[in-house]
Amino acid sequence: TFVRKLTLEPAKIRDPDVVAMRDAGFTDEQIWEAAVEVGMFSWLNRMSDVYGLDYPEGGWIPPSLRKRD
Repeated sequence: TFVRKLTLEPAKIRDPDVVAMRDAGFTDEQIWEAAVEVGMFSWLNRMSDVYGLDYPEGGWIPPSLRKRD
């Protein structure tokens, strides 16, 4: 719930959201880590959108397995 809300509605995160995480047994360090990871992935997704860094239609293929022209 916390990660979904932080991803989709970050401006709506409030103290009770963090308290709910603590009540569920997460430490402050784990809550911090979750928030950092969500933030980093959100930033990377936005940057890839801006620069048009989409996967090819067939998905990502490691360089060593790509066909060479």
